Amino acid sequence: MKKLVLIVVILALVAGGTYAWLFLFNKEDQAEAEAELQEEVFVPPVYVQLAPFNVPVVRDGEVTGYVNITIIVEVADDEAREVAVRHMARLRDAFFRDLYATLPLRRGSSKGFEPKFVKRRMQAVSDRTLGQGVVTDILIQGVYEGNIGPS
Repeated sequence: MKKLVLIVVILALVAGGTYAWLFLFNKEDQAEAEAELQEEVFVPPVYVQLAPFNVPVVRDGEVTGYVNITIIVEVADDEAREVAVRHMARLRDAFFRDLYATLPLRRGSSKGFEPKFVKRRMQAVSDRTLGQGVVTDILIQGVYEGNIGPS
């Protein structure tokens, strides 16, 4: 019984010493942590709105439908926004070409329009067009799919 009490007392002393060191005497680390927290300032995301895309769906040489899609790109910062705005024509052209090539292939599937697929494709296109890290996310604001029936 005496051994058990002795072990408990030793453990309590070790725990108390550790607590005192970590929270009372280690002021340098606390000051560094507080300085880091003050340095971390929330920076709101920066968005660039693109004009809507009206993409015809062509199969076997005939227009069978169309997809209207509105895309917003989230960019890293104000510098990236300037790059995106300066190269907007190239970015829109690259997006349109990719949508024109891939939407007819995906539209016939049973899943219909797949936003995750389009987001991945548009992110890859923007990385190729503007450079890696300029566009941080692709937001699909709205999609409308229409069919063109036989006349």
